[in-house]
Amino acid sequence: PTTKLVCVGFSMGGNLITKYLGEPRVKPDNIVAGISVCQGYDANRAMQMLLEWKGFRRLYIYAMTENMKSIIRRWHSALFTEDIKRKLGITERQVYNSATLQELDDVYTRKLAGFNNVTDFYNSMSCTHHLKNIRVPIVFINSRDDPIVPPPLLEIVRDAALKYDNMIFVEQKFGGHLGFYEGGFFYSNPLTWQDRMVIHIAHALVADGGKKPVDDPTEFEEENNLKLHRTASLDTASESDTEFSNWKKSGPSLRLESFNTGTTTDYSSLDSSDPGTPTQLTPPNTPILRSRKIPSGLNIFPQ
Repeated sequence: PTTKLVCVGFSMGGNLITKYLGEPRVKPDNIVAGISVCQGYDANRAMQMLLEWKGFRRLYIYAMTENMKSIIRRWHSALFTEDIKRKLGITERQVYNSATLQELDDVYTRKLAGFNNVTDFYNSMSCTHHLKNIRVPIVFINSRDDPIVPPPLLEIVRDAALKYDNMIFVEQKFGGHLGFYEGGFFYSNPLTWQDRMVIHIAHALVADGGKKPVDDPTEFEEENNLKLHRTASLDTASESDTEFSNWKKSGPSLRLESFNTGTTTDYSSLDSSDPGTPTQLTPPNTPILRSRKIPSGLNIFPQ
């Protein structure tokens, strides 16, 4: 019962955990934070963009649709019982003839969930409406070259991170969709930047704790021995130790002292921040290699 939990989700899973943390439901007290990687935030907008040919997104939606239909075929007996077909008025032929995920959701998924149309279904399943209700620290990670989550969708989380104190948004120039590979072009490292950062961030969130929302900054500072500060911009030009000691963003922000302790890897990419990205929105990129430091909390870097 005393174990601290961090909710972590990738792609659609990121949407699920974000929506869960923001929904008005009873949650375990030991959930201390969340991490979301490469999610799209708004299902309606994301689906419309996936139907475009730009960035070959239409090919991705075709591949995902065919993959979903193969899963449905595998579990045909459980998904197409006589009771379901009679009550919902659906047939296997309708599902297997679907050309896109949106068509498949319209003829099957939204009916199973009890929605009158697919637009209402996507609207209800999107986490964008629940961001303002999240009361624990949460970190969002996306890349600008993600073929499934185009840059326009990132405006949602960028604005939320600037508005709400408990959110940090990490935006990378490269990374694709759940890629973030490092190393050579043909033989990349088995351990990716994404793998290292998710563990590193989770460790920092658990070590720094803080389950209460930042309603009263003064009271929060006193109770948690933390310092909330304001800054107009972030200077990412310097590569000094001071740059990586604290991440800052516009508006009040929570300083996680354990967040930027050194990470160990044989590779590091320090020149992958997008020059076109406003500097006050994006924290520094991969931390500089330093000696291993173990803050109080979970020991995820055993000696």
